[in-house]
Amino acid sequence: MKKSNLVAGLDIGTAKISACLGSFDRNDKISIINAHSVCSKGIKNGVVINIKELTDSIDGLIKQLEEKSKSKISSVYANITGHHIKTNMAKGRINISAKDNEITRLDVNRVIDMATNTYIPFERYILHIFPLSFIIDEQLDIKSPVGMFGKKLEAELHIITALASCVQNIAKSIRASGIEIAELIFSGFATANAVLSEHEKDLGVVLVDIGAGTTEIVVFWENNIRFTEVILVGGDCITEAISKELKISFEYAELIKRRFGCANPRKLNNDERFVIKDGRWQKGITRRYLSEIIEPTLNDMISQIKSKIDKVQILKRVTFGVVFTGGTSLMDDFLEVSEDILGMPVRLGMVKDVISNIQNINSPDYLTSIGLVKYGLLKKHKKIQTISLNFFDKIKFKWKEFIEEYF
Repeated sequence: MKKSNLVAGLDIGTAKISACLGSFDRNDKISIINAHSVCSKGIKNGVVINIKELTDSIDGLIKQLEEKSKSKISSVYANITGHHIKTNMAKGRINISAKDNEITRLDVNRVIDMATNTYIPFERYILHIFPLSFIIDEQLDIKSPVGMFGKKLEAELHIITALASCVQNIAKSIRASGIEIAELIFSGFATANAVLSEHEKDLGVVLVDIGAGTTEIVVFWENNIRFTEVILVGGDCITEAISKELKISFEYAELIKRRFGCANPRKLNNDERFVIKDGRWQKGITRRYLSEIIEPTLNDMISQIKSKIDKVQILKRVTFGVVFTGGTSLMDDFLEVSEDILGMPVRLGMVKDVISNIQNINSPDYLTSIGLVKYGLLKKHKKIQTISLNFFDKIKFKWKEFIEEYF
């Protein structure tokens, strides 16, 4: 395997920072050859709070992955998340300048530039542009206008943006660790690449990735992202509730949640007990009591997710229901409780179309970084077409960097 064929994915989360290394094998299958994760520092809910601590965490992770893989990592596809991530719908319209009225790739780029520069504020950084449809002289739902004829071209776009300052802080932390950024990818989009099939994306599906500090909601249909939202609730909310009620440390509460947590106290009796210890004292409690602590916070989290999904009014378009990822979704009876509240079929997200000999590759720790590797490999080998940050937006972002650095 040539080292130049390797692609690295870096997932920066509130609780964990994970990275995977992958390539295409001889059978043209995506293969994850190594993975590693460490506890994260310097970032909370997708926002950098200490650049040095985050840089040190990334640097330590990359060095350990390089040692395990015996390969030098020079660049990564990295994720970005947080409440600052926003969805914008944008429209553009241009006249076709060619004498024969044939639409070219340049015309498509022009209409996209017009839409983005009209609808996207100066302080926002464009992560992804997804064309939903084009209109040629009032002919609707055109998917690929290049080569067609018309006098006017319109575009309807779904654009995912991030706060420029948050992007700069993430980028500085990664580059300070000695590696370059191939591309920054919205976390929800990356995770979807790992766990959703093209068939699901086409007929409609909702991805819900519950992280430690945030939860990402991504809605697909007709093979395109139609809605994204990041809400400030996550697994840490449940851990904090346990910590306060039992008067134990956050770290100990997290351990208890993972080992004994259950989403439905009515499924448990008072026979299942365990002991919590803190220094010289210890106390026996039941799993049912622990579940009663968890239940209201978890139900509130799922209800918030439901309200966001309902807002989009997409129930008839979502054939495959909701796919959950993240450590919280592994809790006993989580899926049953979620299905009752959401009123939709649910399942756990598992890695699709990827092979690996790594034992815990389906762990929530690695799903996003696998999705980043998959995206990077497909793009590198030109198996997918993407719209990169356009020329005008690059100028806008560089100008903002210049102003902040020198003034």
